[in-house]
Amino acid sequence: MKTNKILVNGCSYTYGIGVTENFDAPERKDLCWAGVLGEKLDADVINLAQPGSSNARILRSTLAH
Repeated sequence: MKTNKILVNGCSYTYGIGVTENFDAPERKDLCWAGVLGEKLDADVINLAQPGSSNARILRSTLAH
């Protein structure tokens, strides 16, 4: 477990839709932009993103976390 952490939130782009053909593929987390950033910064990524999210859901889930 890495000591640095990055919290990201957003819609389908942040979730990683489109980086693999399989919506729930485990490698999606590593290939999306947040996963690439986490790898470059040697940090664990906490990805709260959900496809189709509104700004209101993104705000609520970020504040709740």
